[in-house]
Amino acid sequence: MDSPERFESYTESAGGSSFGTVFDSRAREDPALGVRAFDPHANSMGRVHGGPLVAPAETDPGDFAKSIITGQALEATVDMNVSFMEDARIDQWFVVHPSLDRKGQSMIVDSREIRADDSVTKKVSAIFFIHYHPRTDREEIT
Repeated sequence: MDSPERFESYTESAGGSSFGTVFDSRAREDPALGVRAFDPHANSMGRVHGGPLVAPAETDPGDFAKSIITGQALEATVDMNVSFMEDARIDQWFVVHPSLDRKGQSMIVDSREIRADDSVTKKVSAIFFIHYHPRTDREEIT
């Protein structure tokens, strides 16, 4: 699987893998996730279906949310809205870029752009709930 130089395989999210191999830039100054679209992701019009691109957008690029919260906290998606700006094509490399909009005591609000070939194909706004308690091995995350 080919990817740009600064990206490496990201294996922390089982949900993100439904798209295929997901790559993480691992750059704290510019966190991002990358994916390449293939034929199985196409809709009936031969373009990339929106759903597969939204799954990597929910994954946390470069542990973005974790870098904002302190202590042994976890984050969970509360709400996500997607604007579909442009068609996406098979074999394009897509990159998800997050940016912090607001951090409260128990919520993080951020924006995410999904770019392909330097143009914005999707805009995502997301709200994450912050769980401020240590997780045990027996505890399930929902």
